Amino acid sequence: MFTHTSVFTGPRVQGRVKRLDKAAVGRLFLPSQISQWPPGYVPACGVAHFLSPDGVSLGDVIDCHREMKTEGGSEIQRDFAADYMMWCQATLRDFVRRLDDRGRRRMRRFCSRDRTMHDAEVRELFNLNPYAPPMSSISADRTARVASANDSKVCYQFTPYAVTQEYAMLPVSSSKGPETRVSFTTFPQLRNVLYTEFDSMGPGRAISLLSGDDYFLTAELLQELISYLRRRVGEIMSGEEEFRRFSPSSMGSGTKEGTHHSFSSETPVVSFFGNGRLPWLLNDSGLLPFPVVPVRLPAHAAVQERRQKRLHARDGLVAELFESGVVTDSFSTMFPCECISVQDALLKYRPCLILVEPHVDRDWICDLRGFYTTREVLIIGPVDSPAMCSFGFPFLSFGVTSGPTTYWAYNDMLQRVSAAHRIQMPIDPPYVSQGYSRISVDNISAYLMSPNDCPAIGSQHRCISFLRKVYPTMKG
Repeated sequence: MFTHTSVFTGPRVQGRVKRLDKAAVGRLFLPSQISQWPPGYVPACGVAHFLSPDGVSLGDVIDCHREMKTEGGSEIQRDFAADYMMWCQATLRDFVRRLDDRGRRRMRRFCSRDRTMHDAEVRELFNLNPYAPPMSSISADRTARVASANDSKVCYQFTPYAVTQEYAMLPVSSSKGPETRVSFTTFPQLRNVLYTEFDSMGPGRAISLLSGDDYFLTAELLQELISYLRRRVGEIMSGEEEFRRFSPSSMGSGTKEGTHHSFSSETPVVSFFGNGRLPWLLNDSGLLPFPVVPVRLPAHAAVQERRQKRLHARDGLVAELFESGVVTDSFSTMFPCECISVQDALLKYRPCLILVEPHVDRDWICDLRGFYTTREVLIIGPVDSPAMCSFGFPFLSFGVTSGPTTYWAYNDMLQRVSAAHRIQMPIDPPYVSQGYSRISVDNISAYLMSPNDCPAIGSQHRCISFLRKVYPTMKG
């Protein structure tokens, strides 16, 4: 039914991307398949071949996977990037269209980024699972003091990245070889296999792409963060002298009592890699006795500026959202966030507690932990996976290797790398070598909602903390 030549029947060009016209879509795809696509989605020609009702060979999928990994802008890469945006936008349009009056009011309040909504309202709006408190009631005080080795029981029901990958790879999981026929009904199924990761491509993801918010901020999440930051900064400051005297690195060093803190008491908390919204809301609450300083890298700032230009242009989908009344001017708010390098920010502000927001880059966590004033690094996002911090090597950031509770590695044949072929680390994780212990902060994790969360898979974000246990040795 579907051939390489028939894909190009009746294409229409959208920029440099060739798309099928509606007549060709009706000829080539079954109505039952089209009904699973959001209204307005028309596949690009390079994508349409893989969505054939007759299926495609796994060999074709593998070849496409290899091409997607090559550097440079190939035609198939452009097709997939364009279809990704089209699918997300079409999903958001359909989501807004289906909202009743109450849902539209909620959506308007959700998109007012200068304030927050209650957790239950956000979950109901996006049809997510209700809030579930941690299974065991480990107190925040105990969590902050006891290493994870003593609290091995999992409290927060976190969904590991590996679980989402297994779900994403289901269409090819039973394939016997390159000649096996595999079928993809929707674009997300195809895209997720090619990238060996799960992307819900739902309305939450579409909103995130427009706003730059990497998680859903709620009043309850904000309250938990404020409580945690107040308590931990107070504990760090009051316990610094004792920490210095009794740390193994300071025993017998002749360190004098009464020396001043190495960290700044005026700027004890710095938030890295976000868009400034979380620090602004924390500071605007008036409940913290100190400011949370927002900083971001120049490369991240350039991305956010391009996003802001698209929002202010108010064309395409953005214009439709404004006209429908589900978003207001506050949706395009640009929150203050200093553009500065990681090292310069550490030297300038000398924080004792560092808040790390979701990002994918080179490994900065080792740098943040290694700075002499750092006493704690609090990380929010899809931890223990390539989707957060060090894309190529989560061992550096989190001290984890691939496995069922972290992430899976796949080879060029889209086969999961078995345990026998995994690289084994004969050394301690970097955070241990740097004098830190790792704990889970489940009270915060329980309120985290990812833009990638959906009714089928939730709890994809988590909060963990690295606590310094060994006083830093000052050379000089």
